[in-house]
Amino acid sequence: MFVMHSVYFDLYRRGERVVRGQLLHDGDSFDPGFEDLYRDHTWLNNSTLMFHNEKMSDQPDTLSIINEASKPIKFLQIKINSVELFLLFDLGRQARATLSFRPQRDEGWITVEGEFEDGTRVVAARISYYVVPSSEGPFKEEITIDDDASMAGPHSSP
Repeated sequence: MFVMHSVYFDLYRRGERVVRGQLLHDGDSFDPGFEDLYRDHTWLNNSTLMFHNEKMSDQPDTLSIINEASKPIKFLQIKINSVELFLLFDLGRQARATLSFRPQRDEGWITVEGEFEDGTRVVAARISYYVVPSSEGPFKEEITIDDDASMAGPHSSP
């Protein structure tokens, strides 16, 4: 039997719904369920929710998201190798958010998508990267979002 499963979220700000029915995760009967991938969640601050399934490393890698657009970002979904999933809310103009995630010592990918405050979509992007096996971390990745809702990055450095 072929079964689809999906998880959606609504976002409320000061009691008013600003996002309704945003897809967070989906898959079919061959894909792991949301609760299998992300057994736990942690509010890192008032605007960052992290879904994960293991304790954070003592020396995590970091990802900086920089909003170089002239308008604020309402929300971003950031997936790192289907291991960590972040929801980042209310990233102001010219603001930066830094996220910590489990060290990556191989190749991987980061998926980012979301919406600006005016309802314009931040273009979904899947960015691949490769860490040289002989390199030592932690590594710092950086992704910049501009007015065209496009992204540049990541830019790695040990």
